[in-house]
Amino acid sequence: MLGQLEPILAGTFSPGNMWFGLLASSQALLASGKGDQQRALLLADRGVSTIEGAIKVGGQGADQLPIVLIRRASIELQAERPSQAAADALRAVNLLQSAAPKGTFSSHTGTAYLELGQSLQAEGKVEEARGAFRSATEHLEKTLGPDDQRSRAARRFAGLNTQ
Repeated sequence: MLGQLEPILAGTFSPGNMWFGLLASSQALLASGKGDQQRALLLADRGVSTIEGAIKVGGQGADQLPIVLIRRASIELQAERPSQAAADALRAVNLLQSAAPKGTFSSHTGTAYLELGQSLQAEGKVEEARGAFRSATEHLEKTLGPDDQRSRAARRFAGLNTQ
């Protein structure tokens, strides 16, 4: 279906439009799922750079940048690039927090913290990872509920009591 979407986007939007960044990010997830980490990384990079370019040109895509950063972090982690994954996840956390009123909880922020925690853990930064997992747990449980798969994973990684 994504292959069918590309010509539609090309006929509708200019090449630097944020929709092409979202398309590349989605294609990156598919490539990663198929085990093609090199292609996934290239597409994830294209997704981020396209959205960043769209933001610079017309301001469109700022709300989507954290999402494509989280996706790229996940792919980087699978490709055994934990420091790059941690940088992307932290950037996503910062962007999401700066865009929301203080005290607001978000499943996107929780997911970014979860990716950050996994990246830090892969780097051997256990205490920092535990802190990120605690933050992930708080955001995910308050937005998705304690029974959500991501909430349970964050809670388990944080070393918190599992029910």
